[in-house]
Amino acid sequence: MTVHPFSSSTVTVDHLQFAQNGVWEDVKTVYPDNFSDLYDLSTWLAEAARDIAVEAIFMDETSEIHGFFGVRTKDLANASRTLMWIRLATLAAQKESRSFSELMMLCLTALGFSPSLPDIEPTFELGVFNFWNTAVPVILGGSPLEKLIELTANQNGPSWLYEGHEAPICLEYVWQVPTHIWISRNISTQSNGRYFVDTEKVRNVYHSEGR
Repeated sequence: MTVHPFSSSTVTVDHLQFAQNGVWEDVKTVYPDNFSDLYDLSTWLAEAARDIAVEAIFMDETSEIHGFFGVRTKDLANASRTLMWIRLATLAAQKESRSFSELMMLCLTALGFSPSLPDIEPTFELGVFNFWNTAVPVILGGSPLEKLIELTANQNGPSWLYEGHEAPICLEYVWQVPTHIWISRNISTQSNGRYFVDTEKVRNVYHSEGR
């Protein structure tokens, strides 16, 4: 079984956010048990591109981004995709806490996929929450901590890696089969209104899984 930051966690979905064509800078938000949000989502889906993704967002006790689970698909049939995404939103956007594995299963099965993560190692990316296009992400491959240390030592990578950003910076576990799936954890620390990569958080998240 693949190990990840929320493998044994209980989570509460603060909200869902949907994006088309991978543009996370412009999202459609759905809050738990909000009928008007679901109605608006249905209208949005009817006009959206075929490339649609969702993220279930978790917050920590300070109302800061803790992490999120995402699924993206580009090939759902138009005739059924609205119903499938609305079903996912209805099941996932609930106020009650549940195990992460249950939430993941609900999301994946609602879209017709296997209820578990693929039995392969993920690759890793580092990026800025809801700025995944305008703040170019860093591809860390299969060794995120080592690659991050190397980039920092050589002063390589995008400016936000050293100068911080206005939004949280997240370490993302990524799978590409059977569809694009990711699990992200906030690994940044805020200072003077900006978020900076906290290498120790990366170390704790990554090594706490026995990697």
